[in-house]
Amino acid sequence: MSTTNTNNQTPPEFAVAVRGYNREQVDEYVATMGRLLDESRRRARTSSASGPRQEPDFALLGSRITRMLQLAEEEAEDRRRKGEQDGAAEVQRARDEADEMRRLGAEELERYQAAVEDAKQEAASILETTRHEAEDLLQRTRRHAEEQAEAIVGRAETEAERITDEAERVATIARDEQE
Repeated sequence: MSTTNTNNQTPPEFAVAVRGYNREQVDEYVATMGRLLDESRRRARTSSASGPRQEPDFALLGSRITRMLQLAEEEAEDRRRKGEQDGAAEVQRARDEADEMRRLGAEELERYQAAVEDAKQEAASILETTRHEAEDLLQRTRRHAEEQAEAIVGRAETEAERITDEAERVATIARDEQE
């Protein structure tokens, strides 16, 4: 089959296969018609300055081809619509995902901020406890040092009294011996 003669307006003759037309021939013909349609549309777009755009007249190509091209155009429109719907759904899914990520991020930030606040409070509590313990230790150390000092002074006074008493006794004995 030859599909290169596009000026011929008679429908192409497809070889009959076991289950309908030969797929390769039909695919080749549809591809050729698609290219011609694309080319016609391109020319129509470039010549839009010369007047309003007109849709191609498929009736000139024969009823079978007209139906095939109409079906192809409907299929293309359906695919475009489905693509737009799929694209819109994908955009919405991405937005929903972004919203969820923002929500999770905000929750995580709140948890971190709460943990930081808890750590600050715990540090302040530990600092206060340490300060009280240090003051208690300092007071106990002072009391202990004062008690030690008093004990040393008490022993020194006792020793001084003993030495004084001994000195007086020795002096008394020495006086008594001299007399």
